[in-house]
Amino acid sequence: MCFLLKKTMSLKKGVVVVFLFVLIISIVFAIETSTILLKVSLNDGEEANRKIWVSGDKGEISLEVLDIKGVSLDRKNVRVDAGERAEVLVSFNSAGLNEGIYTGRLKISNREEKFIPLVLELESENVLFDINVDISPQYTEVSPGEKILAQIKVFDLVSGGTSEGFGTTTVDIEYMVLGLDGRVFSSEMENLVIDQKGSVTKTFMLPDDIPEGVYVFASVVSYGDSTGVSSKLFIVSSDSFDIFGVVQDSSLILVVGAVVFFFFLIIVFLFVYMMSDRNKLIEELKRYNAWELKKQKKQLLEEAEKAKGKEKKRKARKDVSRLKKMQRKRIRDFKDFERKGDVESMRKKIKEWKGKGYNTANIERIVKGLSSKDMREQIGEWKKQGYKGKNEGYKKKK
Repeated sequence: MCFLLKKTMSLKKGVVVVFLFVLIISIVFAIETSTILLKVSLNDGEEANRKIWVSGDKGEISLEVLDIKGVSLDRKNVRVDAGERAEVLVSFNSAGLNEGIYTGRLKISNREEKFIPLVLELESENVLFDINVDISPQYTEVSPGEKILAQIKVFDLVSGGTSEGFGTTTVDIEYMVLGLDGRVFSSEMENLVIDQKGSVTKTFMLPDDIPEGVYVFASVVSYGDSTGVSSKLFIVSSDSFDIFGVVQDSSLILVVGAVVFFFFLIIVFLFVYMMSDRNKLIEELKRYNAWELKKQKKQLLEEAEKAKGKEKKRKARKDVSRLKKMQRKRIRDFKDFERKGDVESMRKKIKEWKGKGYNTANIERIVKGLSSKDMREQIGEWKKQGYKGKNEGYKKKK
């Protein structure tokens, strides 16, 4: 029954270790990328390339550009080994596009899916008025039906130095809330009078039914043939939200958190159990060493007292010192096994040392000069103290 219980416990421990290994591997080799956002600003007629690195589980990783014009990849599939990463070239090209802001996503698939927001800001070849959008931190994540507030600043790029620029000028500004699929959820246009520079605070009320996700607040300033653009990302979420487009329900978060905590406790328990097991073995070795040293030291010193001459006494003390060195080496060997986590080798080693009993070779050399009567008396005394004889093992006195 005891044997079956031990086998069952060993099997359970093995299953837990394997499960934890698989869990850790699945986390380690989840899809990883060198960037969480690709945003490029171009002037009409320009193009640009951006390199990204992707990694994941061993096998094929698929890449696809979604819902945006002017963006392409040098390859749509890459193969990686576990822990490796592959380089992918993302190209942005303004050919055939009107000035404005374009949004989309880069979909990366392995055993899971990951999305990187794509934003292409396309300005005219010559920009006379530029624009800048800034969203306050409290509005970078809002709920459906709430407002989004942005600070808009417009600059006359001709002014500066000795030039006064265009002076007091009226420019056209368009404001938009864009989804990463290119849809326009809100938009508004207005005229703004500026003198070298101007600013305005813009507020949008988001629809109550707007889907949760990543959005772009975009602004476009126009003056004749000049177009300047600027944009900022924000998140619409009623609970917790992952920036790559995976909505996390609060109840799901609680379940996942509970599972992670449960496995954390298992890891802690196994660690404490293994350390306790090792410490018990080390303590047992120390008790055995102390018992062995006490036996030999007592017997060696007794025989040294009976022996004639200082040389034999010095030799007896050297033998005790040699035993101590041997025991220190045992402790060092055990510490090596402990660092490696090799509990089984620790058990085998202590069993081997116990099976040999303590070394009596030096004592035998000392007692060779004793009479048969003295030797029988000494052996009888050893047996009373618990020593059964050479190679018969170590016997604890109860």
